[in-house]
Formats: sequence, structure tokens, C-alpha cells
Amino acid sequence: AEWDEGKGSEDEGAAVERALLQEKLAALERAQNQSWDERIAERERLTLELEKERQTNLGRTLSDRIEEVKRRKLVIIEQLRHLQAEKESLSKTVRHSKKDKKDLTKRLEAAV
Repeated sequence: AEWDEGKGSEDEGAAVERALLQEKLAALERAQNQSWDERIAERERLTLELEKERQTNLGRTLSDRIEEVKRRKLVIIEQLRHLQAEKESLSKTVRHSKKDKKDLTKRLEAAV
């Protein structure tokens, strides 16, 4: 009977040890899950931060390109104004040259 009682307390000790081990295992699993959850949360945070930075850079790049296009447009408009003024001046010179030619032709015919 004593031997059975000793075995009973041994079984109880093993059960307690098994329960403690299971508790430790559960605690480790919770810690691992928490660690994974933290990693996932950090990854999501970094992904959002990266996307925000990408959008900012994209917006900045688009703004820079729009400004460059505006600047080029103004340069082209200025070149067109200059060319139109030059065309008007040359057209005036051609008209005067034609008039002078006509006048000279009349004077030549009158002199002959």
C-alpha cells in the first residue's frame, strides 16, 4: 500500500510538472504569436510609410515636371512673339521693296 501511495504522489508530481511544461509552452507560443503580430504590424506600418513617401515623391516629381512644361511653354511663346515681330518687320520691308521697285520702274519708263 505504501508503494501505491508513493506512485500516486509520483504521478501527481509528473502531472504537476506536465502542467507547468504545458503552461510554459503556452506562454512561449503566446510570446511567439505576439512577436509575429508585432512584426506584421511593423511591416504594415513601414509599408504604409513607404507608400506615403512614394506618393509624396511622385507628387513632387509631377509638380516639377508641370513646372518644367510651363517654363518651356513660356519660352516657346516668347520665341513665337519674337518670330511674329520679325515676320512683320520683314513683310514691311518686302512691301517697301516692292513699292520702291514699282516707283523705280515707273521712273525708268518715264525716262525712256
